[in-house]
Parts: sequence; C-alpha cells; structure tokens
Amino acid sequence: MAAATLALLTGCAAEEPREPTSHATSAEDATNRQSACLRDRGWAVSITDDGAISVSSSSVSEEQLDLYRRDAEDCGEGLLPNPATFDDGQWSEMYAAVMESADCLAEQGYEAPDRPSLQAFIDMDGGWSPYSEIDTYDFERLENLCPQAEYWG
Repeated sequence: MAAATLALLTGCAAEEPREPTSHATSAEDATNRQSACLRDRGWAVSITDDGAISVSSSSVSEEQLDLYRRDAEDCGEGLLPNPATFDDGQWSEMYAAVMESADCLAEQGYEAPDRPSLQAFIDMDGGWSPYSEIDTYDFERLENLCPQAEYWG
C-alpha cells in the first residue's frame, strides 16, 4: 500500500506545471517563460511577431476565460524584476537607461516634461517614463528610433 501511495504521489509531482522561479532577464525571456508555463497548463498559446502572447478565442471558451486569466497572471508572477529589492547601483542603471531614452526623444524634438531626479525616480518606484506625453500617432515611429528603456536588474 505504501509503495502504491508513493508511486501515485511521484506520478502527480512529475505532472505539476512548471512555475517561474526567478525574474526574467529580458522581455523576450519573460514572454517565452510565461508562454511555456501556459502551455504546460494546457493552453494553446503562441507568440506574435511583436512579442506578445496570443491565444485564439476558439481555444478558450467563455467559461474558461477567467481560468485562463488566472493562469496567465500566475505564470507571469515573479518574472518582472522587483524594484523593492534594487540596490543603489541598480537604481542608477535603471535611471540612466530611462534618461537615455528621454535624451533620444529630445533629439527627435520631444522633450519630456518634468524629468525627475534620481531620488524622485526611486521614490516613484521607477514609474516615470518619457513616453507618457507622446501622441499615439507618432509613438511607433519614435519607439523604433528611441526604444523604451528596459531594465531587468
């Protein structure tokens, strides 16, 4: 009986879906890891040319939509770096990357208003973006010229 229970438990453990164990190292890594987790949970997802995770409405019924959303959230949990754990060096690197994007936009004629100091940026948990005032009609062109800063710690 004990051997049968052990075999049963071992069999279940081997079928557990894979969960992300640490934050991703890039947007591509995050997408790949989240989509792999969703596939492990039985969802037929793909990655689009622009790097987004896609699932067709024919593979997710209306009744399954809430479950899919929960799984997508669970599979994405922990992939983004946690600014609460950043040290001074990481904050400085992230700030420099964002300011580099802001400088590039300024060269294109889009000066970002109210650039924060490093300390203000930290106080905002890195939540300032020079793209916040860009009109949507010009966004894609500018993002191609001046990619938004990505910092993965």
